[in-house]
Amino acid sequence: VNGQATLSGKSLTASNLHVELGDSQLTVDAHIDDVTHPVAEIHARASQITAKDLVFNSPTTQLRDLDGRIDIHAQGIDFVRAIVRLDQGTTATVTGALKFHGPDLQLLVEAPFANVDEVIALWHGPSDHGHATQWPHHEITEDEPETLHIRAQVDQGIISGFEFSDASATIHYRYGRLRIEPLLFEADDGYGSGTVLLYQTTTPATLQIDGTVVNIDADKVYSQLLKHTG
Repeated sequence: VNGQATLSGKSLTASNLHVELGDSQLTVDAHIDDVTHPVAEIHARASQITAKDLVFNSPTTQLRDLDGRIDIHAQGIDFVRAIVRLDQGTTATVTGALKFHGPDLQLLVEAPFANVDEVIALWHGPSDHGHATQWPHHEITEDEPETLHIRAQVDQGIISGFEFSDASATIHYRYGRLRIEPLLFEADDGYGSGTVLLYQTTTPATLQIDGTVVNIDADKVYSQLLKHTG
């Protein structure tokens, strides 16, 4: 952290702090009304930030034009509002909370457009994930809790070439596995539901997509998914 802060009575204010977060650079404004009962109001901005420097795994995927406001207090972190975009068109507004005693991260993501493939790629990374040994880095049990939960609302989107609209989904993450369930969407005059699973403990990672569609043109789905007609 590089910058200056001003203390006035019990209030602390800092502007244009230069902060290193992993390999990423952020500009941060901070304010605390009462340092004896601190709630830090943070406004962070970055032209780009590497996914692994946040809550994701990918060391290469970049999040662009981050503009976020959070409140940090004794119980956790409140994500008041954050806006970010990805390179293939996904733009999202994020709100939610992280509880320190869990830890349990609950987020709501609202997006006018989302490319699900690039969202999943946020959790892709090298098999060692910065460790000296391969996956798994600790024993994985079937009852290992999921500590990250992201509810998503998407107006328009695409996954593996398949176009959809008015989608809702919940993303769950635990060590070594990403699960998107339930996944509900509309397409053409029909609708569908599905489940997406990403297993990171295999080399390469394994992606599994299961779903059901009703009243959707099968030829169009086939063409979109496999990039050809017939």
